[in-house]
Amino acid sequence: MRLAREHAWDVTTAEARGIQERLRGHWEGQDRLGKLRTVAGLDVAFVLRGSQAFQARTNRWGLLRSANQAIG
Repeated sequence: MRLAREHAWDVTTAEARGIQERLRGHWEGQDRLGKLRTVAGLDVAFVLRGSQAFQARTNRWGLLRSANQAIG
């Protein structure tokens, strides 16, 4: 799948309606994937040094937060 910026996000209500009408023509009603056997996902959050997350904490969660640089 190729993603491209199709339009600006700062549009009027009338322009937004026109964008929706144009996008309607891209909708596909047929299933092209076939039977799915497995679905997976992953999420990782990164905490930058010097951010508020690394300020001194008084509880155990603060200690855990300051020890981690990435949380998955």
